[in-house]
Amino acid sequence: MEGKSIEELILSIIVNLVKLLVALAIIYFIIPILIPLDITILETEFILIRVREFLNVCALLFIIYYGYYILRDLKVVFDGAVDSLISKFGIAEKRSRLRRAGMDLVWIIGLFLAYAALMQVLSMLVSIPSWAYLLVRIVFTTLILILIYDFARTLYLVGKTWLKKLADMIASRIRRTAE
Repeated sequence: MEGKSIEELILSIIVNLVKLLVALAIIYFIIPILIPLDITILETEFILIRVREFLNVCALLFIIYYGYYILRDLKVVFDGAVDSLISKFGIAEKRSRLRRAGMDLVWIIGLFLAYAALMQVLSMLVSIPSWAYLLVRIVFTTLILILIYDFARTLYLVGKTWLKKLADMIASRIRRTAE
């Protein structure tokens, strides 16, 4: 992973994303044409698994598998982008903050995937009360909002001095033109 170039990492992200999309297209568009989704596979007092739920679990497994590789390579690409920004704008003291912002973004994507996966699993359980679904939504929404806030705050703190310099430069040019 560390020995790969940015081009190879981006290609790996694209290839894994295409594989994931093909798997999901087969699961959600082709199989439902061939097999009725309401056929019951397993029914107990607490669990009802139909073909639909089985396909959702298969989709979840594909998302976990390919999502791991996509997020892993995306983290390395973000690290490379941070290094590029650091060298271009000379903000070496902000390196750890930019890495943190990149990791926040990766975590946000991961939380969205985890939320989708958990909701699929919960949909198979028959005796889950509606407040449990609401609780899961509230927890994930809270976590995602905290990470979005931290991401935005970190980017603001990193870019604050740079934005101030940019604003000063624009203001001085406007003053020069006005004179």
